[in-house]
Amino acid sequence: MRLAIFLAVTFAALAWALAGPVAVAAPAGPSPKPDCPSSGTESAVVAAAADATTLRLKDGRLVRLAGIDVPVSLPETAAELAALLPPKTAVNLAPTVEGRSDRYGRRHAFVFVADGRTLQAALVAAGAARARWLPGDSACFPELLALERRARAGRLGLWADSQAILSADDPSLLQRSGLYEVVAGRLYSVGHGTPITFLDFGRSHRQDFTVMLSASVAKALTATLGSVDSLVGERLLVRGVIESSGGAAMRLNNAAEIELLDDQRKP
Repeated sequence: MRLAIFLAVTFAALAWALAGPVAVAAPAGPSPKPDCPSSGTESAVVAAAADATTLRLKDGRLVRLAGIDVPVSLPETAAELAALLPPKTAVNLAPTVEGRSDRYGRRHAFVFVADGRTLQAALVAAGAARARWLPGDSACFPELLALERRARAGRLGLWADSQAILSADDPSLLQRSGLYEVVAGRLYSVGHGTPITFLDFGRSHRQDFTVMLSASVAKALTATLGSVDSLVGERLLVRGVIESSGGAAMRLNNAAEIELLDDQRKP
């Protein structure tokens, strides 16, 4: 059942992207950064989908859809995705790191279809993927995050699953070390180290979930949400790779990877 639901959502998202123009209300949230590409710079032809986030081009190259992530708990069935994609689909690519490939031989790019929209936006808007900040892939993160927030609010696609957003007090977090996850919880305390700031989501600093901020990320966060210490008691949502540091931990690379869920502070 879960496979069928996920594939249906993914198929619908890709069909939406590959179809003609559709009127869509402007997403809530921040506007795209000025450096977010508005079109591709390199034409290509898609042969098939290699997995949920990778396209195989007609010339044999692999393209990783930049700026998004699909949870490993969801199926990544290349055969079914390939059945959806029309043969010889023409796209335009906006590579995020010109001339370079990742360790799997994939070029990261934003993929534009005929009407100027990206596959990434279609997938995130339908709840078939989540926004992910990565160095070099981050140009369109604000736009994708705004679309994700709308999908989360509507419980679309993967967000209909109660485990799509993990709780900071979930004992299974440590078992997810190495995985990219979205975690929500109430901030219990803040620890100021040199040069790391620690956001603790429980009484035990050695066992409970902790988020680590570099000095630059903490400074950027202060500029957007106010002082880090003022966030104590607030419900936060963070995204990143789980690691082990006594208990489960997460090291943020950018202030945009943390969201304030329900700001009860007085102005």
